[in-house]
Amino acid sequence: MRKIEIYINFGCGLRGVGGMIRETRFFASFFPKKEEDMIQLYNSKTYKYSNSNFIMDKKFQHHTDYNLFMPGKSWIFVNPSAGCPLKCAYCVEQKDSWFNGNVNQLYTPSETIDKLFDFPIILKDKTPLTFYNFSDPFLPQNKKDLLPILEELDREGWKNKVGLISKVHPGKNYLEKLNELQNLKIGLFVSYANLVPGLESMSYERRVDLMADSKSRGMPVVDYVRPLVREWIDESRLEQLAKQIKGKVDAVALSGIRLTPEIVNTLEIRGSKIPEVKTYTNKQRDDELSQKATQIISDIVEVPVFWHTSCAMSYLFQEPDYNGHDIREKRTKDSCEFPCIDSQRNICDSRQKVSSDKYIEEILDRLDKDTTFKREGQTILLEGGQLNMEDVSFVRHVLPEFVIKNE
Repeated sequence: MRKIEIYINFGCGLRGVGGMIRETRFFASFFPKKEEDMIQLYNSKTYKYSNSNFIMDKKFQHHTDYNLFMPGKSWIFVNPSAGCPLKCAYCVEQKDSWFNGNVNQLYTPSETIDKLFDFPIILKDKTPLTFYNFSDPFLPQNKKDLLPILEELDREGWKNKVGLISKVHPGKNYLEKLNELQNLKIGLFVSYANLVPGLESMSYERRVDLMADSKSRGMPVVDYVRPLVREWIDESRLEQLAKQIKGKVDAVALSGIRLTPEIVNTLEIRGSKIPEVKTYTNKQRDDELSQKATQIISDIVEVPVFWHTSCAMSYLFQEPDYNGHDIREKRTKDSCEFPCIDSQRNICDSRQKVSSDKYIEEILDRLDKDTTFKREGQTILLEGGQLNMEDVSFVRHVLPEFVIKNE
């Protein structure tokens, strides 16, 4: 691997302090075969930074190709469309060249259903799913397609957990139709953190209404407090949030931010404060602020507050955490120390099912990689096969044991 310097002059119409043309330098480390792609990518973008020297972490994957299915840490993302007009300043999808402010349908409901049935790493009754996270599932352009997809899966007897993450109220009649589904385990995650003005366009009041209207119809509801960063939310705003959602949610999940260069650019243009982060490669969580938020919200709202999405989703359906955070914690500690409640800890502690070697081999065959495994207590260690993080997450989601790559 060698380091190259890419110098790009964004002089056309981009002015800095005192009317001077601002130039931006990017430094990147990557394999030579990526050089042309990187240069082309940055020539197609315009950035405005106060600091003219921006250091790009060599592991930072700036752009992700679009795919209908994308495995993630908490679930597999299913995106029959892409694009969103909500223009949230912190949206991580700004890093992708195919993402814009228009909702673009890329697969019809029938095409999506056919591919769901055939995709090797989506297992009926097992794999947790989420829909339209490259957009918003309840936008008018998406909700008309979402319902027939879910209804067909439900008719086919799928019992998968499905997380719907939204800032948009789809209407009470739509919520009632969702609540009529008999098999799918649908959890509604309403993205609301009571952030300072200027970062979001959607009404705070309507999001609180969405929580209330969903819960009153018996739908499991989580307030997804994200991105939780100290530059945009303080104790008074947390207290206000807690009072607003009290009695309207079953749980709260906290999440941080992945601060990409595109987000920095958007924040500077809007004049918003830029959060301090250690790296651009991963989502960042402020543990001190998370502890404070956990205390304030749990005291006022009197519902569990979780630091992991899968913990909240599992709690809604009284199941052990399908990402096995509790088992991971116990590999080095006496117990799981993440915020939780006793009843849910007991559910996680009670998992006793052990997967047979044959079943594990069948799951690994779906990856179509030369992968083997060995056991270490309640942990399955995967070896070989050029496994990536998404592969490990898929296996982890469908086995009761905790799954990691054996380094």
